[in-house]
Amino acid sequence: MNVINALSGLRHPSLYGKCLSLIMVVTALVAALITFNGFLILKDVATRGMQTLALQSTSAVAYEIGGAIKFGKLAIVNSSLDRLDERMGDKFVAAVVFDASGAQILVAGTLSPAQITLAEGLAKRALTSGLAQTDDNGLLVAVQTVTGAKNDPSGVAVLQWSIAGVAADYAAQQQRAAVVAVGLFVLLFGLAAWFLHCTMRRPMGIILAAVDGVARADYVTPIPLATRGDEIGRIARSLDVMRDGLALAQADRILHDAAVAQQQSVVRQVSLGLKRLADGDLSQGLPSDFPEQYKQLKQDFDLAIERLREVMRAVVDTAAQIGLGASGINRQSSDLSQRTENQAATLEQTAAAMDQMTTNVAKAAQSAIEVANVVRAAQSEAAQSGAVVRDAVAAMQDIAKFSRDISTIIGVIDDIAFQTNLLALNAGVEAARAGDLGKGFAVVASEVRALAQRSSEAAKEIKNLITDSAKQVSKGVVLVGEAGTVLQGIVAGVQNISSLISGIAAGATAQSAGLKEINLGVAQLDQVTQQNAAMVQMSSASSAKLTSQAKQLADIVAVFNTGAAGHPPQGAHWSKVA
Repeated sequence: MNVINALSGLRHPSLYGKCLSLIMVVTALVAALITFNGFLILKDVATRGMQTLALQSTSAVAYEIGGAIKFGKLAIVNSSLDRLDERMGDKFVAAVVFDASGAQILVAGTLSPAQITLAEGLAKRALTSGLAQTDDNGLLVAVQTVTGAKNDPSGVAVLQWSIAGVAADYAAQQQRAAVVAVGLFVLLFGLAAWFLHCTMRRPMGIILAAVDGVARADYVTPIPLATRGDEIGRIARSLDVMRDGLALAQADRILHDAAVAQQQSVVRQVSLGLKRLADGDLSQGLPSDFPEQYKQLKQDFDLAIERLREVMRAVVDTAAQIGLGASGINRQSSDLSQRTENQAATLEQTAAAMDQMTTNVAKAAQSAIEVANVVRAAQSEAAQSGAVVRDAVAAMQDIAKFSRDISTIIGVIDDIAFQTNLLALNAGVEAARAGDLGKGFAVVASEVRALAQRSSEAAKEIKNLITDSAKQVSKGVVLVGEAGTVLQGIVAGVQNISSLISGIAAGATAQSAGLKEINLGVAQLDQVTQQNAAMVQMSSASSAKLTSQAKQLADIVAVFNTGAAGHPPQGAHWSKVA
C-alpha cells in the first residue's frame, strides 16, 4: 500500500517519493548488473569448462584409438567414438581421423567442408609439433595418437565439440537466478519503502504540520519530535528556536509600529520647523510637547536655530561694516590710482632722460678710449724716436772715434813724408858727390823729395779737415744727446698723458656701466610702477565690486527674521550705511 501511495504521487513527488524512486532505480541497476555479470561469468565458466572437457576427452580418445589406427582397425575406432557419443550426448558433434601420413581415414558425424579443411590443417600441425591443436573457439581439437612403448605417432584424432547443451543448462540456471533476484528486489524494495515511511515520511509530515502552524502565527503549540537525535530532531529544535524568535519579533514589531508612529509625528514637527527655516523665519523653534526620547533632538534643533539667529545678526552687522570699509577702500584706491599714474608718468620721463644721459656718457667713454689708443700710438712712436736718437748718438761717437784714428794714421803718414824728405835730401847730397854718375839718382831723389813734400802737405790738409770734422761731430753728438734727452722727456710726458687718459676712459666706462644699471633699474621701476598702477586700477574695480557684493549680501540676509526687538530691517539698515 505504501508503494502504491508513493507511486501515485509521481506527478508532484515528495522527498519520500524521490528517495524511494532513487532506491528503486539504484537497486534495479545493481540487480541487473549483478545478474548480467553472473551470466557472463557463468558463460565464461561454461566455455572454459567445455574447452577443458574437449581437450581431455579428445586426448583420452586419441590414446585409446592409437593402436587401432596403426593397425587399420577402423571398427575399434568407430566403437570408441560411439561410446564417447553415448557418454557426452549433445556435447560431442563429429570426428575426423587421420593416419600417420596425414591422410583421412575416417569421418564420424556431420562436418561442413570448411570444418573438414580446418581439421586437416590442425592435424598437420599436430603431427608436426606433437602437441594438441585447437581452433579459435577451442571446440575443434586435434590430438596426435601414439602407440607402443616409445609412443610412436600413429595418426591424428580431430574431434568437434559443442557448447549448446551446456549453454542451455546454464541458461535455465540463469533464468532461475533472475526470478530469485526479482523476488529479492521486490522484497528489499518493500522493506526500504516501509523503513523510509517510518523513519522519514511520517516524521516529516509531523514537522510539516508544525511548520504550517508556525507559518499561521501559532507560537503557542509546542514543536513535536524535538527530542530525536537525528536530522528530524535538529529540524524540530531549529523550528522551535525559530518559533520563539518569531514570537519575540512579533512583540518587537508591535513596539516598533508604535515607535514608528511616534517618529512620524516627530518628523512632521521637524519638517515644519525646517520649512520655517527655509522661509527665513528664525524667530521660533520646535513645539514643547516632544516625546521624551526626542527631547535631545528638540534641544539640538532649538540650539541650532539660536546659533543661526546669532550668526545672521552678526552677518548683517558685518555686511554693514564691509560696506563701509569697501566704500573707504574704493575712495582710497581711486586716489592711489591717480597718484600712481602721476608717479608712472614722472618715472617714464626720468627713464627717458637717464637713457639719453647713458647714451652720451657711453659716447664720451668711447671717445676717451679712442684718444687713449692715439696717445698709446704716439707714445710708441716717441719711444721709437728715442731709440733712433740713441743710435745716432752712438754712431756720432763712433765717427769721432774713427776721426781720431784717422788723425793718428795721418800723423804716421806725415812722419813718413818727413823721413822720406830727409832720405831724398841725403840722396841728393850723395848724388851731388857722385858727379855725373849720380845725376839720374839726383833727379829721382828730387822727385821723391817733391812727392814727400806734397804728401806732407796733403796729410796736413786732411788732418785739418778731420780736425774740423771731429769738432763738428763732437758738436753733433752734443746736439743729438740733447735731442735724446728732450725726446725722453717727451716720452715720459706722453706716458703720463696715456695713463691719465686711460684712467679717464676707465672711469667713463665704469660711469657708463653704472648709468646703464641705473637706467635698467629706472626702467624696471617704471615697469613695476606701471604694473602697480594696473593693479591699483584692478583693486579699485575689486573694491567697487566688493561694495556691490556687500550690498547684495545685505539684501540676501534681509530675508531672515531674527525676531530681535527694535532691530531694523536689513534693507533700511543698509540704506543708512550707504
